[in-house]
Amino acid sequence: MDRLRRIYILFNAKHGISRVDEAMLESLGERCKGMLTLQAVITKADTIPLGRSVEVVGKMRDQIRKAAPTCLPAILTSANMSPPLGIAEVRKSIVEACGII
Repeated sequence: MDRLRRIYILFNAKHGISRVDEAMLESLGERCKGMLTLQAVITKADTIPLGRSVEVVGKMRDQIRKAAPTCLPAILTSANMSPPLGIAEVRKSIVEACGII
């Protein structure tokens, strides 16, 4: 199929979600309803200060959910962790969006 099925939006965990990000999520969330899915990906989880990951990621996920309620649950990733965090989940999401599985 030749049409767009899912939009992936990446957010750097070190920088959080800005007002511009929230506005973009709101706009995409409204425009995507019923046509395609929206997937948030929180990148660079390894840059979150030790002991603050639950707080930082929780706040980001809340902001994403509030701005775009239909957005799929955010996937947390880090390519620098061993083993890499969330990469398999992102791949699975892409395969699912393509209709392969």
